[in-house]
Amino acid sequence: MKSIPNLLLAGLVLMLIVSYSNKEQKEDQTQMKKEMTAKEILGNPDYIAISYGGYREKTRDIEPTVEELKEDMKILAALGVKILRTV
Repeated sequence: MKSIPNLLLAGLVLMLIVSYSNKEQKEDQTQMKKEMTAKEILGNPDYIAISYGGYREKTRDIEPTVEELKEDMKILAALGVKILRTV
């Protein structure tokens, strides 16, 4: 009969250890995924930004194709643009 309380105690201890470990992992992930603020991005040469519309005609009635948009993204990436503002 003493083995049941011992098993329950061992299970409780194990649950606490796992719970604490998960909490630490979540805190680490939160720190790694820290969102940058505009203050940290603006003026930072590592974050080149551009306002992008994708339209190639004089009117917005003619929308760019997916292939044209992909081509534009490749060009912007080659130029080092990392942030897009879309219209």
